[in-house]
Formats: sequence, C-alpha cells, structure tokens
Amino acid sequence: MDAFAVVSLTTSIAGWACLLLRLLPLWRTAGVFAVANLASTVDEVLRGRTGGAMFNAACCAFGAWQWWRGGGGGGTRRRLRAWRRAFRGVGVPRRLREVRRDRAS
Repeated sequence: MDAFAVVSLTTSIAGWACLLLRLLPLWRTAGVFAVANLASTVDEVLRGRTGGAMFNAACCAFGAWQWWRGGGGGGTRRRLRAWRRAFRGVGVPRRLREVRRDRAS
C-alpha cells in the first residue's frame, strides 16, 4: 500500500470517528476529510487513475470550502488582510515614464 493511501485511510477513519462521536465541530471534521481527500487525490494521480483523482479533488475542494466557511481560515484571513494593508503598489519608475513620453511624441 502506498504512503498516500495509508494517510488517506487513517485520516478518513479519524474523520469518521470525529463525526460519529462528535469530537469536533462539523467544519473541523470537514477539514479532516479534506486532508484525507487530498492524500487520496495524490495517490490516484500517482497510480494514473484520472477519474478517481477528479472525484477526490472535488471532494477535497468541497471539504476545504466547508472548513474555510466554518471558521477554519480565520487566522489565514487575518494574515491576508494584514498583508493587504501593508502592500504598497509599485509605481512606474521614472526612466520608464520618460521612455513612454519619448515614444508618444
């Protein structure tokens, strides 16, 4: 059994345990399943099974979306907002402005 298949299987079992025993909120359980589907997607790609890879990638995206919408991406959102505030657009350098004016005349 491939390493990605083992990771996918054990993560899926952990996800089902969390879901059935209500150990984690539903959005976190969706994140666990997203990780399991990601490992399964990699395994399917390495084995050359495109249909299974597409299905698992779609399930991974859906689980990641549920995790993100449930609050799992809160820290990531804060970091992205901080980066957005700190970002300053780069203006056109003076040399290029002069070259553009020369071409326009």
